[in-house]
Amino acid sequence: MTIEEALKELNRVILCLTDGGNVTKEVLALEKLVDITHKYQKIQEIINNTDYIEEDVIRYKMICEVVKDGNVD
Repeated sequence: MTIEEALKELNRVILCLTDGGNVTKEVLALEKLVDITHKYQKIQEIINNTDYIEEDVIRYKMICEVVKDGNVD
């Protein structure tokens, strides 16, 4: 299973669990897992993309921003 497939399945489960509007600790945990996975993907993209990021210091700063703010854009 790919990360994208797992995320799609997690989002489906979250929708099923919140169908009645009830947000439980389990739902919050799943949503946090989705957020962490998006951070992981962004960090992986920063590390693997050498086309527009030539210096390790820039990569490090970009990774720090993803971890600090949760920004995955």
